[in-house]
Amino acid sequence: MNRLLTLALFALPAVAAFCQGAAEPKAPAAPPRNASAAQAEENAPVKEGEAKPAPQAEAAPAWRAEAALAFGCDFYRPLAAQSAGGQNVALSPICLANLLDLLLAGSVGRTADELRRVLNYPTNATEAAPAAALLPATESAGLTIRQATGVWVSPAFEVKPDFQTALKSRFGAATQPLDLSKPAEAAGKINEWVGKQTEGKITKLVSPGEFTRESRMAAVSALYFKAAWVEHFDPAKTKPGEFKLAGGKTLAVPMMAGDLKARYTAWPDGLAALAMDFQGGKLTFLALLPPDAPNALAVLESSLTPAFLHAVTGSLRPEKVQIQMPRFSITASAPAQALLAALGADSLFKDADFSAMASEPRLAVSSMNHQVSFAIDEAGAEGAAAASAVITAKSVRIPLKFVANRPFVFLVLDHDSLAPLIIGRAANPSAANPSAAAAPGATETPSTPAAKKPQPKLKQ
Repeated sequence: MNRLLTLALFALPAVAAFCQGAAEPKAPAAPPRNASAAQAEENAPVKEGEAKPAPQAEAAPAWRAEAALAFGCDFYRPLAAQSAGGQNVALSPICLANLLDLLLAGSVGRTADELRRVLNYPTNATEAAPAAALLPATESAGLTIRQATGVWVSPAFEVKPDFQTALKSRFGAATQPLDLSKPAEAAGKINEWVGKQTEGKITKLVSPGEFTRESRMAAVSALYFKAAWVEHFDPAKTKPGEFKLAGGKTLAVPMMAGDLKARYTAWPDGLAALAMDFQGGKLTFLALLPPDAPNALAVLESSLTPAFLHAVTGSLRPEKVQIQMPRFSITASAPAQALLAALGADSLFKDADFSAMASEPRLAVSSMNHQVSFAIDEAGAEGAAAASAVITAKSVRIPLKFVANRPFVFLVLDHDSLAPLIIGRAANPSAANPSAAAAPGATETPSTPAAKKPQPKLKQ
């Protein structure tokens, strides 16, 4: 694989179900507990900044995986389009959708309608198990999957009892008191929790600048997994190899190699797909390799839809494949707030209706972050993801700032007619007579599938 490689990281859980024939993810049954033990666990005190471990989630309905896949494709396409071809891209739709499910639980009216559309909920769907239920917790020798939800609230912010109940029963979370008006302390506590949940892969999800005295609540969805290949690569066969970048240049990278059992398909136009299973039977790695042609990667990424991926996975066949694949590690972030607003959830960030969450009016999400860490090597893959949302009160006007700490243009005008008395530029306030032009030469520093199988069609 010495050409550009598109990794369908966002589709791992859903593609695993498609490739292995699972109609619906099933959560393992929880061991029986007596009533007193369950009550004691429910009422156990929680330290500030900590979250209770999530209980076993109910199995997600059959449509949930398809909705998560559609959401992932919808989010990935514009993210890829606005990213340079040579830039790594990664997101975790399940992690991000789980955070949006939490916000949906506290939303009504327009905000709830927008979130349902963005999350691809069926029109007649009732409140379902959150996206995290698609990946039940697993701890085994070859597979680890963990998810957690954390919610922190300012001391004076009153959360409605029904929302508290939803947090506990659906997300395994309880609100934790944290003074969000102290930015450094709030960011430090939340990042510490995220680092613990992601095995240190993500440690700076939120920043102090996201918190003000108007901050009311912060919610975080975190995910961690580590999976071993069913058939692993021999490290002794990993050699330097060429990887062709988007611009045509090549890099020498560690290239894993092996003749391994996998599932494979290819089409006459040059598109190839490879699927490799991880131990535990839940996760599959799917790589889509576009033709070695100009703009082929962009065409492939713009074609990513559930129907396209169904056609790809439906055409895969067990084969012995001579595989060459780079060993790599990716850390990426996504502008979740801008992308979600563009997808139609704009009220979330302007005038959200969170009246199912709290009685305080005029709340909105003031910041949202999403980060992903993913690495692949001869033994398998390890990944982590986290998504955060900070909810801020808009009822008290936050002071506007105008800090003229760089060159600016000024005018002195007649108030009514705008007749100009003076027009100028303040470029150097310390100079008594700033009339000299810039020195000459000065420059600015820019601050073919199996027979009769449908073929997925790339957009032209």
